[in-house]
Amino acid sequence: MTSLVAGDWSDKCQWASGPIVVALRSAVEQGADVNEPGSDGKTPLMFASSFSADPDVVSFLLSKGARHADTDSKGKTALMHLAQHNMSKVAASYATSLLGAGADPREKDLSGATAISEAKKRKNGVVLAVLEQWTPPPPSAEVLNAVRTCPWYGAWKQLCFTSVDKGFDAGASTVEILGLVAPEDEVDAHHELSALYLDLDLAYRGGKMAGGSLRQCSLVRLAHEKVVGRLSKVAEEQSVVIVFCGATKRDATTRRVLKYSEKARGRIAIAWATKESAYPVTASSGDGAQAADGAIDGAIHGAIDGARAVDGAALDATAADLAAIDVSDDGPHVSNPATSLARPVSHRFEVRLTALPQLSAAADSPAAREASARAAEGLAQWLVTHWTPAQSCKQPSVRFELHEPSRVLVSTAAATNATAFEAEWHKAIEGVLKKVEVEDLGEMDAQRLLASIPETDADGRGLHDLRLLERELSVKVVFCAPPCTHVLLVGAKAKLSKKCFVLRNLLSHYHWRLSGRDVAFEAMTATR
Repeated sequence: MTSLVAGDWSDKCQWASGPIVVALRSAVEQGADVNEPGSDGKTPLMFASSFSADPDVVSFLLSKGARHADTDSKGKTALMHLAQHNMSKVAASYATSLLGAGADPREKDLSGATAISEAKKRKNGVVLAVLEQWTPPPPSAEVLNAVRTCPWYGAWKQLCFTSVDKGFDAGASTVEILGLVAPEDEVDAHHELSALYLDLDLAYRGGKMAGGSLRQCSLVRLAHEKVVGRLSKVAEEQSVVIVFCGATKRDATTRRVLKYSEKARGRIAIAWATKESAYPVTASSGDGAQAADGAIDGAIHGAIDGARAVDGAALDATAADLAAIDVSDDGPHVSNPATSLARPVSHRFEVRLTALPQLSAAADSPAAREASARAAEGLAQWLVTHWTPAQSCKQPSVRFELHEPSRVLVSTAAATNATAFEAEWHKAIEGVLKKVEVEDLGEMDAQRLLASIPETDADGRGLHDLRLLERELSVKVVFCAPPCTHVLLVGAKAKLSKKCFVLRNLLSHYHWRLSGRDVAFEAMTATR
């Protein structure tokens, strides 16, 4: 009897020699076993997936009963061999055939690798593109019921549904539910998100949702590392609800999203639902960082005015308390007065940016003092936009607030030495602002100019484009508060001198429409 894993068939050159279906059909008709394992456990389907370029060979073997789930001595399936070795033009069709037969790209070999991780490691983009589009089959009714009976599921679901309602209440036309999934939690996450989406459908059918419709909601499975990239593509009219799936720790993801959402303040709505909601963390009031984690674990986290960390008092709430959690424009609060999210403050102090050495030294005349005050306002806005969010993520117990145009209020919930705390943050703020420059674009009727810029513009010169440029370049356009009418451009010197032409052009365009003056042209000619 012919063997498909011995003799010539054990040589990869035989499988790579061109059209071989005729030879395979002949061998099968002579009694060859399409599932016979070789000495290392490799089956004919594994050889074909690894080395063949015949477009029909994999589908032929599958049609003859080849088992895609068999593994070799290293625990690798035919799909893993395909991802690891085959980059030919037919590799995509092979992957489609194997997935269609029921192969699972999440399955792991003995080393913990999956077909997807092998494709990434080998830079096999042809196969990877197919694998990443794969969606698992729907879970059975038994699996869905098992998920729904988990003790955390009710609170987890309710937090998500409340967030969806809030998104529509805020005027969103669509709500995107991002289910964050770690590779090791793929199966559990699929079951959880399937149950969540089916229950959302039932809630809409039963009239239990306050706004929107199921058609206006989308559910997206997403790897943790891709969440910020996804958020950057969210449209103005969208709201986002983030749910954590599986049992993976998500501290790093939390920090990345908070940092991004602070930069996108006012543009998107982000809320959180975590499985730990059914088991809120209780922290001592003296430990601000633990209290912050407790609040994040125990509540919806975020607001319409950009997502913000809830670094507050310890939560000691029941699932019923958590169902009463609401999100409003001024941040999260709980309707049950017994459960407070009020933020305890151990110490706070004010940083007056007009007192910075680089500003106070030059303020020796009334005109110089006015210029110094404008520069301080610009530095304060740059600081709270581009620097303080990252610091709050690193140290959740510390909060920064813009207090008057040129003052920043720094506070902490943790017990601390007040003198050392103030010295530390004074030094940090002075150090970072030494690298930041303020470019005064002059009197441009700042508030009228801001009001004249549309949210979007067909030529890419709207407020939406301005905010995108600010985020990309880590600069800040400051429309000074009345009675000052100046507009400032604040950022690193290299960015201001080499990267901000488009920003200047945008501002000059709308100022010209208001006043008939081209400020950018005047500034350019003044330097010549």
